[in-house]
Amino acid sequence: TAQKSLISLEISSFNSADVGEYECAVANEVGKCICSASYILKEPPSFIKKIDDVTALAGDTVVLQTAVKGSDPISVTWMKGKDVIKEDNKVKVTFEHGIATLQISDVQISSGGKYTCLAENDAGSQTCFGQLAVKEPATILEKAELIQVTAGDPATLEYTVAGTPELKTKWLQNGKVLVSSKKYRISFKNNVAQLKFYAADLQDSGEYTFEVANDVGSSSCTTTFTVLDRTIPPFFTKPLRNADSIVGGSCRLDCKVSGSLPLTVSWFKHDKEITTSAKYSVRYEDGSATLEI
Repeated sequence: TAQKSLISLEISSFNSADVGEYECAVANEVGKCICSASYILKEPPSFIKKIDDVTALAGDTVVLQTAVKGSDPISVTWMKGKDVIKEDNKVKVTFEHGIATLQISDVQISSGGKYTCLAENDAGSQTCFGQLAVKEPATILEKAELIQVTAGDPATLEYTVAGTPELKTKWLQNGKVLVSSKKYRISFKNNVAQLKFYAADLQDSGEYTFEVANDVGSSSCTTTFTVLDRTIPPFFTKPLRNADSIVGGSCRLDCKVSGSLPLTVSWFKHDKEITTSAKYSVRYEDGSATLEI
């Protein structure tokens, strides 16, 4: 009679020395048979090239890359912080011949942070990470090209700037660097640079150059400052701009004016004057008029 049996070989702590071809031979008094099978050791993923830290300028295209080895198939996932990165029109992810690549076009300040590559297969998983720092060159966002005041009035030259800190500012008149004194005060706060004259006189007229710089770029601009011995009608150095808001949200409108003091500033909607109330906040200070709704 024929008899069926299950024959097994168990190997403890399987390692590279155990890789190879195994044979099972079965014999009885009338014959012998042999079968064989190869056993391989699955290798968990490991990174043979880490992700390099990258510093880029806003608007650049950035490539983060790493090299992975291990038993196939290997899957690769990229994350920023704890969020999984998915491909879109600005992000491309590839994994070919052991090279994992993340390409990001038009990077912005918000693109900066810690990026993690997760490699996985049946034998395990491994991660590596790199830092992306995005810097923005120093730029001037808002400026006044022409300011006229009456002698004896206070006056403020103001620039709004942007860029990655540390931002360094400088004011010059006729090539000479200006510093705060009894005549004027120089300040830089919340990305707003000011040169404030306590009481302008005729000799203060001229061209004033403002410079802002950081470690990746610089920008400069010149304002013509005129002090006259007569009354000057008011004019806008920065007019109102259209603004959007959502229902229930707040809205801020602002403009800048120049002219002889005292100046009276009024706000209107459909020819009806707006005054400070529970709904509206009206302010005027140092040539800046603001309406908050």
